[in-house]
Amino acid sequence: RENMPLTGKLLVCSNHVTMGDPIYLGCAIPKRQLHYMAKAELFENKLIGGFLKSLGAFPISRGTGGAQGMFPEGTRSKTGELLNPKMGMVMLAYKTHCTILPVAIVGEGGKPPKVFKKMVINIGKPIRFEDMGLTEDSGMIYRRVSRNIFAEVQKLREEGLDIMKNRWKE
Repeated sequence: RENMPLTGKLLVCSNHVTMGDPIYLGCAIPKRQLHYMAKAELFENKLIGGFLKSLGAFPISRGTGGAQGMFPEGTRSKTGELLNPKMGMVMLAYKTHCTILPVAIVGEGGKPPKVFKKMVINIGKPIRFEDMGLTEDSGMIYRRVSRNIFAEVQKLREEGLDIMKNRWKE
């Protein structure tokens, strides 16, 4: 938690392994209100939509250039392994000149975490806009920076697996 900036523009970029990820991140990062992009279809049910809004989520239609701003993989990983990141997170960082905070959510054995089971939420060091190498509005640069940021998420995931092995030996 000490890596979480308490002020300034920030884009939290995490792997996406369960539908509970926004809740887990909200609990792990309690000092700031996070806002989440979520696919518009989730808001069609008034009960679910209301709950999502209470978590800070807002609807966005897929394919409109921003659906991956929060969970750059664009969909949940069923295995817990990282998927390829989309460019939306970096494009958003370029447009807003914000800092990116890499985060990895890790369940036991590297699988997606289950409710009420042990998990690690590993928060990395903030990556300032000035340090990302976003020199121009270019798909090639967005792809390169997206891969670099997700390499940080992968390192955090591996550290999370090590933490689980060392702390929770059975």
